[in-house]
Amino acid sequence: MIPMDAPPAPSQEVYLQMCMKKAEVVYQVPTCILNAIHQVESGGSLDARMTSKNKNGTEDFTPMQINTGWVSYFTKHFGITASHLKADTCLAVQATAYVVRYEINRAGDFWTGVGRYHSPTPWRAIQYRNAVAAQAQRFGCVIR
Repeated sequence: MIPMDAPPAPSQEVYLQMCMKKAEVVYQVPTCILNAIHQVESGGSLDARMTSKNKNGTEDFTPMQINTGWVSYFTKHFGITASHLKADTCLAVQATAYVVRYEINRAGDFWTGVGRYHSPTPWRAIQYRNAVAAQAQRFGCVIR
């Protein structure tokens, strides 16, 4: 039984921000960047079951829009499926931060890594990186 004086559960937005702060600590991807990715990818949607189909036949899942290519990687290496990601907002945020950090490390450059979260195609990655940078300023990032 829940005591009557128990604090209320956090709102979805507060919970999302808590998850982003945790992901920042674990993966060293700033919360303002994760917020910007969330905004660019889904317009800030909180619909955890969000799925989008891409022109190339892949799908993106959750408001962070994690691509099936990465979902396959997570399933193979960690046993994490699209259903897991859609059922757990924090897991989806952690997965996003993992991908961004992976791509930053692979590229050796922060912004190239951010762009590659969206696409390995250079011109698409540049467009995406610019969109994320613009949004990131709204969430407190200082862009140099």
